[in-house]
Amino acid sequence: MIEHWLAALEQFELLRTDTERDELDQSVLSDEDIADALWLAVQMGGNISTPAPTPKEADTKDETTDNSPLDTTVTPLPAVSPPPTIPAYPQNAQPQASEMGEDLPDTGLSLSIQTAPALQNARGIGRALRPLMRKAPSRVEQVFDETATVDRIAAEEIWFSVLKPARERWFDLELVVEDGPLSFVWEAFLSEFQRVLERQGAFRHIRTWQISASKTGDPQLRSLSANGPMKRSNTAAETKAHSQASPLRSPKELIDASKRGLVMYVSDCRSELWRSGSIHKWLKLWGQHGPVTLVQLLPERLWQQTALKAGFRVQVSAFSRGVANTKLRRFNVPLRYREEASSMLTLPVITLTEEAITQWAQVVMAAGQQRLPARLFDMVWVENAAQLQDEKWAVIEPETPVDRLELFEATTSAPAQRLARLMSVVPVELPVVHIIQRAFFRDKASPVHVAEVYNSCLIKQLNGADTEGPKYDFETGARSLLNRQNLIDESFDVLDVVSQEIARSLGFEITSFTALLLPDIAGSEQAHAAILPFAKIATDVLYRLGGQYAQLAEQVDSEVVTLPGDKELQYHI
Repeated sequence: MIEHWLAALEQFELLRTDTERDELDQSVLSDEDIADALWLAVQMGGNISTPAPTPKEADTKDETTDNSPLDTTVTPLPAVSPPPTIPAYPQNAQPQASEMGEDLPDTGLSLSIQTAPALQNARGIGRALRPLMRKAPSRVEQVFDETATVDRIAAEEIWFSVLKPARERWFDLELVVEDGPLSFVWEAFLSEFQRVLERQGAFRHIRTWQISASKTGDPQLRSLSANGPMKRSNTAAETKAHSQASPLRSPKELIDASKRGLVMYVSDCRSELWRSGSIHKWLKLWGQHGPVTLVQLLPERLWQQTALKAGFRVQVSAFSRGVANTKLRRFNVPLRYREEASSMLTLPVITLTEEAITQWAQVVMAAGQQRLPARLFDMVWVENAAQLQDEKWAVIEPETPVDRLELFEATTSAPAQRLARLMSVVPVELPVVHIIQRAFFRDKASPVHVAEVYNSCLIKQLNGADTEGPKYDFETGARSLLNRQNLIDESFDVLDVVSQEIARSLGFEITSFTALLLPDIAGSEQAHAAILPFAKIATDVLYRLGGQYAQLAEQVDSEVVTLPGDKELQYHI
């Protein structure tokens, strides 16, 4: 019966032959193919959207009854809402232009400017750190060894996992930053350097420390790793709070018993710690247990103006990786110190340049016969010099403004001299200096030039260390001497650039700095009080211009405004 039924189906071509069934099986997707397609669709994502129906399709859809056996309408997925945005500044942190004149903060005028990167060669420094990215077996962490486990099972028939030491970076880094009088100049520079060290991945762990001098001149060590990036406190209250949050630590915490710790001490070697010789003892202690390197912020041409002039110029190299400073090979050591060199302080010195860091990385990893510049300090001489520091010595210092200017021009670089001349036209505030560097120095701007000016005999500090922040100004008579060296057009350009930033912070636009000095300018008395210090400094330039500018200068000189709380103008980024 079944045979007759199959024959009838084949006669009317209702039954497929064996050949046709084989061809159909090869063309139809298998279950595995369908599963792969569904997985790929999920991974590719994308919202399912239905195109807008045409009028004809809409009419056809209306005629469709609810008794249709299958609903082919595709429901679109809900659109994914964008992630919530977090404002860069808290609300009401910066008042609008209409509110700026009504309630000016007591902290002074806020200048928010976009400066060029302080560390110009960040990529080059990252490339220089690559030799330190070599890995070594860990002494603590272990990972599963597949090959050894399979070999053991095949050889001994013991089904037990085999572990091996994990591979990790060779060194840990201790970044020690000295807090000196001019640390605020290097703050952005060092923050970018710290960011490069963390992102490069050349070290297993990085800890940041800060060293400052106590009232007795002894070094004090605090940890900055728990407080985020390096940041100098602006007020005495913040400094006190930061000190309470970070208790004093022992210098022995930086000693790594595994001999795989590096210490980088960042300083300009001009602080009281170097003059008293107290920091030398800590550097020697660290150098007895591992590599210690001094990162000199100033260029080599200025090293003779720092505490490095007390050390002998030598060169060092290493015969094995991570060797301590006491075991470095020394070259060019003076003859009388060759037998005592092991008891002296050997301190390699580098700058934050790609070439210097490349040499340092090769010496630390003992790659080839690379040498590194260093200083050799006689600890006995350093201690004796510290004891004689309290005695009064006949030091000849410039007394007149002309003598100060001549000494400044004889000991500083040409960019620093030009920067000082341009700074004489405006208030001596670091954000204002950044405006000048961005406008007139372009890519040649460097914190070294700013440090040269602030550390010179032309600048004096107006307040003590316990006040709300360091404020500086030119010595008496120095501003006028520098101002006379400027071209009138150059001084005019500086006033225009700075005044436009001040006006923008107050909420209005100007085309010339003279518009900022007009008495009928929009703003409250507090706004005029914020502008007046800038205007008073600009009077020297106005008098030099003569004519209507001199009349405007006389009008500015006649205005006397006392700020609330008897506070001076402060510029902040």
